[in-house]
Amino acid sequence: MILRVQTNFVEFLEQVLEVLKEVEIDKTECSTLLASIQKQQLVIPVVGNFSTGKSTLLNRFLGSSVLPTGITPETSLATELHYSANERIEAFSNNDEKTESFELNEQSFEVIKENAAKYSTLRFI
Repeated sequence: MILRVQTNFVEFLEQVLEVLKEVEIDKTECSTLLASIQKQQLVIPVVGNFSTGKSTLLNRFLGSSVLPTGITPETSLATELHYSANERIEAFSNNDEKTESFELNEQSFEVIKENAAKYSTLRFI
């Protein structure tokens, strides 16, 4: 719902800017507002005990198996999901510096799981 409203507002502002091209008027505020809305992200925390189905719930919501699932804790690191046409996993060290990028596949999940102590956060993009 929120994404649809955001998309509609962006389309409206783009139309306003198109109309304003023909008029001698400062378009800075409208352009700034448009950029701000396009950058806005909705953050929804999903928290719970180990193996309570958080990854399964998110996979179902996304319509594909993006996050690993299993009986043992699979996503024991803080994990963020972001949309991208170029899907990958970015691992961040304990000082929040990006250390490695991985392809989105089972082998990557195993490598990440084996080296989990090196990372503080994973970002699925």
